[in-house]
Amino acid sequence: MSNIGLRSWPTAVAVVTSCVLAASQLRAQQTTSGTTPDTAAGKAVGLPGVTVTGKSTVDPRMIGFEAHRAKGFGNFLTREQLDNDHGRKFSDVLRQLSGAVQIQRGPDGRSMYLANREQQGHATLAHPDHQCFVQIIVDGTRVYGPDQLGGAPPDVNDVRPESLEGVEFYSSPSSTPVEYRNGQSECGTLVLWTRTK
Repeated sequence: MSNIGLRSWPTAVAVVTSCVLAASQLRAQQTTSGTTPDTAAGKAVGLPGVTVTGKSTVDPRMIGFEAHRAKGFGNFLTREQLDNDHGRKFSDVLRQLSGAVQIQRGPDGRSMYLANREQQGHATLAHPDHQCFVQIIVDGTRVYGPDQLGGAPPDVNDVRPESLEGVEFYSSPSSTPVEYRNGQSECGTLVLWTRTK
């Protein structure tokens, strides 16, 4: 049984109220006519239709996020968890994800990149002097993959936790959902969903 969110509570109350009203009307009709209920005789009784309108409170992009989270593979950070990390560096937030290793690298000596301690992808085997950096997907679009050996991966500290709706991290291709699984997922996959409001 799923929980009803606070935003959908008025809609749920309206549906329940409509059902109670319909049942009361049916009971009153049976009492005044003196007949036995059709349901007791095994006949179906039609109830008046109910139309519910309103805006969805769920960001359609997050349906996949929630489906992946329900399967239990990977690591997830929700908007509520990210709100609790307001003001922190994203590299500190990512320390909560098992299977991820942060590597300090870059010309400034401060840039933080995300790699994977479990997998050694084909790019790493072909170029042992390179780390196995995770592919990064933002709002469904791949923005970095380990095949981009000439370019440095994005610095994770360029991301503000409060700008994200959700985070998914998969440490291996076997735990990665099929829509993100490709030749670049051997080193792991970081999926970022940005906030729209």
